[in-house]
Amino acid sequence: MPRVIVVALVAAALGCGSAQSPDAATAPPAPLQPPVLAVSSATLLERLTASDAPELGPALSLRGDVLLYLAADKAHAAHPGWQLVRRSLPFATSGAIATPAPGVDVRSVSWLPDGSGYVAERHQPKGSKQELVLVRFPDGDPTVIVDGDHGHDVRRPRVSPSGTEIAFNVTPYDAHTAYPSQIGVASIDGSNVRLLGTGQDPSWSPDGVSLVFTRAGDHDDVHDLFTLRLDDPTHVTRLTTQASLFEPCWSPDGKWLVAVDRRQQWVSCQPNPEIGVCVATTSFLVRLGADGTNRVPLTATTGAVFDPTWGSDGAIYFVWGDSDYDNDIWRLWIGPEPIAPVTRP
Repeated sequence: MPRVIVVALVAAALGCGSAQSPDAATAPPAPLQPPVLAVSSATLLERLTASDAPELGPALSLRGDVLLYLAADKAHAAHPGWQLVRRSLPFATSGAIATPAPGVDVRSVSWLPDGSGYVAERHQPKGSKQELVLVRFPDGDPTVIVDGDHGHDVRRPRVSPSGTEIAFNVTPYDAHTAYPSQIGVASIDGSNVRLLGTGQDPSWSPDGVSLVFTRAGDHDDVHDLFTLRLDDPTHVTRLTTQASLFEPCWSPDGKWLVAVDRRQQWVSCQPNPEIGVCVATTSFLVRLGADGTNRVPLTATTGAVFDPTWGSDGAIYFVWGDSDYDNDIWRLWIGPEPIAPVTRP
């Protein structure tokens, strides 16, 4: 039986992670051999996909040899949905793991650390509520483990390094509701659901002890990063002040964070300025220390950047394109001190 979140908001005031390829679930990880550029002061930007369809949510295997991501499935014109794709590195082979039924939209996949399956955010047809499903190999049949209810969706699951828990967003149906998004945590079977307070985009620390997340400020364009420990979720530590950071993710060694700096401003509508003013969004990747200091930009402020994840190979995988509907997956190798923000070739 799926566990249903009964959101008692008054009482609730209180990647990211790497995955392991299914065929390597029991084998010990092979030694990683990242390029020398990954440990120098230089940067290297690589384009990994070149599709005419949008892509989302890259995740690298623990061995660093398999990349998983979601690609828009155009086979069903009325209900495009998303297709889960597995590609070997280097990209010698590829293949779809699962294509959802028409009208069922799967997003934001997070693999179990032992490679036995994954947890995904699933949208039912006709815009109904979201749910979190667990899929285990070899049968691949999805099991609903967390079912959003009582005016809330559950989104963006992230499996803990131990594989025993998941963290996720609990988001109101109505974006104009007075209640902000909450951080939800549950056991991997959907039991022991609890809310840890206001915030969104949780990501596990490599040791599984803490979560980093973003929380809205007094203004729409202010989102700062915070951390909390699972053994004392009421003790929250602020990492940034007056920032605009989203989708944080820890580095494998726990020393760094990568996040998306996303800002909005009012500009003259182009190419039709007579319409008035429009909202323009700029976004770019930033790296900062695990304590929130030493923030530096990694990419130029061109296009739309989202879904970063720090691979076990030391590279950052993310989505970058001209818009949310025209993008590809990129890989960025960075040194200890990046020289300058990189620009798409």
